[in-house]
Amino acid sequence: MSIESQLADAVTGKLIPLLEATIERKLTEHRQIDGQEKRYGFLRLPQVLQLIPVSKATWWQLVKEGKAPAGIRLSANVTVWREADIDRYIREAGRDDCK
Repeated sequence: MSIESQLADAVTGKLIPLLEATIERKLTEHRQIDGQEKRYGFLRLPQVLQLIPVSKATWWQLVKEGKAPAGIRLSANVTVWREADIDRYIREAGRDDCK
């Protein structure tokens, strides 16, 4: 193994956990504005499904039909949703159920 590849492995091994921790912190970051909590994070699908108890297939069908917020594709295999969009969806779904 070359020195370059060993160095790359060492940097990657230390960098990936640091990046994962930073992303996790950003996903759950909240800020106070005008006395109200504002959410600026992003949620991955497993986090969305913890808040909205439906199957993956049902969630994707709701998104496809325009009934749930569309996600943001970060890459071919990564989609995230704005935390504020999910909060709004939950609030509006609760209002619809009360009618």
